[in-house]
Amino acid sequence: MNLGDLPPSRRAKTALSRALVRSGAAELWYRTVTSRRLQFRVLGYHRVSEHPQPAGTIEEALAVPVAAFARQMAYVRRKFAARPLEDFGTFQRNPRAFSKPPLAVTFDDGYRDNVTLALPILREHGIPATIFVTTGYLGQRALFWWNELSSWVWHAVPGRYCLVLGGTQRYVRLAKGAERRRLSWWLFQTLCALPEKEKEEYLAHIKRVLCPEGESPAQGLEMLAADELAHPHGTNMRFGAHTVHHVVLTKVPREQAQREIIDSIAQLRLCTGAEVTSFAYPLGDNSSFDPHIQGYLAHAGIRYAVTTLKGANGPDQDPLALRRTLIDGADDFCTFVCKVVGLFDLLRR
Repeated sequence: MNLGDLPPSRRAKTALSRALVRSGAAELWYRTVTSRRLQFRVLGYHRVSEHPQPAGTIEEALAVPVAAFARQMAYVRRKFAARPLEDFGTFQRNPRAFSKPPLAVTFDDGYRDNVTLALPILREHGIPATIFVTTGYLGQRALFWWNELSSWVWHAVPGRYCLVLGGTQRYVRLAKGAERRRLSWWLFQTLCALPEKEKEEYLAHIKRVLCPEGESPAQGLEMLAADELAHPHGTNMRFGAHTVHHVVLTKVPREQAQREIIDSIAQLRLCTGAEVTSFAYPLGDNSSFDPHIQGYLAHAGIRYAVTTLKGANGPDQDPLALRRTLIDGADDFCTFVCKVVGLFDLLRR
């Protein structure tokens, strides 16, 4: 990886990570802090990919290369007690029950590569994992809204565009990769904060402006099929719910949110023949869940729910608001090490 090719914030973080690992500071932190602290860390992934994704895109962030994932799991096996997410309950009852710091691996959305590419690596290292499935896309090639948005921005004809968001006109120039990267991530973050109906309206507007031909160049991603959920993957792979349509539960009417939870759990139970006790909140930040949503989950039999809030979990952490360490597909190995030992828990990104 050439640091000169990275945006400034990632360049600084990558350089710092390499310095911390190569100097031995990260290993010292692991021995003196991580291995002694009573904490349960949960790693959050989306995809594992055989093909490199375009640099700076949302697709790159969500897809960890196979070779990188294999190296990461080898490190996890050496340094941590890799456990199913459900073992957080054991940790709460007896935080000292593990010989190494406990850690769980999770995947969001339900991409087929979780089983075809990630599972063999997990099996090789004896690491269990949980896939949180968006049940409305089972067996399909799913085109999530963020993939379409990214495609519109990166494939737009070079030029100057006017976007109207929230009643405010924003003029943007799209030519260089840096300009497209900035706009793509700004739009993604802006739309994530909106109610679902308003987000759909803005997406339609953005498509009209950036993709006037009406055809999205984005390709759908292959998702797990229902019969693959029923396949006996052994103790290495478990399945949790992630709603039916990947809606942010606090940004739709409560009745709709409740149905998204109940129906996704019912579909998953039907496919797997097993009880469903874990859930991942779409988006997963503080605005994505509240006591009402947590109440719906508890009533539906969910005991563990994961967020995208940073950090590890202590014994007193609410099991329906578990923190996760998200792994970015553009993270180099040193950045991964610093994340997983907790050196970057306090950083914003």
